Amino acid sequence: VETAGSELLPTAFRAAAEACPHATLYLNERMNCVDEYECEMHFEALHDLMLNLVGRGVPVHGVGIGLSHQVFNDYELIADEQLPSTTDAYGNKQPLYSLLPPRLLARWIAALGALNEDRMRVRVSSLECAVFSYSEDPEVEASSLWLQSELYAGSVGACLSHSSCEAVSVGDVTDAMPAEATRSTRRALWDATGSPT
Repeated sequence: VETAGSELLPTAFRAAAEACPHATLYLNERMNCVDEYECEMHFEALHDLMLNLVGRGVPVHGVGIGLSHQVFNDYELIADEQLPSTTDAYGNKQPLYSLLPPRLLARWIAALGALNEDRMRVRVSSLECAVFSYSEDPEVEASSLWLQSELYAGSVGACLSHSSCEAVSVGDVTDAMPAEATRSTRRALWDATGSPT
């Protein structure tokens, strides 16, 4: 949009509607945010964009939200600054989880669904939650997998909490898919043999 100008999206949606009048048209947005504050700003910008499009009569019928949660679980590597981290209020380094809290997702699904006189469709177009396993400590691994399950369940629950949310699509479902970080084994819903993790 910055390169092509502010009329790119309205022009694209109008052209799509003209070419296929019966199509349901979605704006798909990937939530690349690392904490609640950044996610909140991202959602506010998305909501403002959709409000503008709807207000201008642009034929957009839904919003797709792409989520990519990442959990890093080794505190020693974080202390050595080999993994993304953040500092808590006490000056201690903590794993930098790339995640969107489910309660925040539920609130924004409701807000987006209320657009266009409550006719805006919402879907979680891609839900991924990878655990990057750097630690061999069973307790750390168990804690990370518990957080993963909470994020999956919470994200699906956020969709189920509002009638405008019509679908959740899950990506990266097995460990057979390539890892995105070095020295990691990425834990997905199923391992490389197809067994639940």
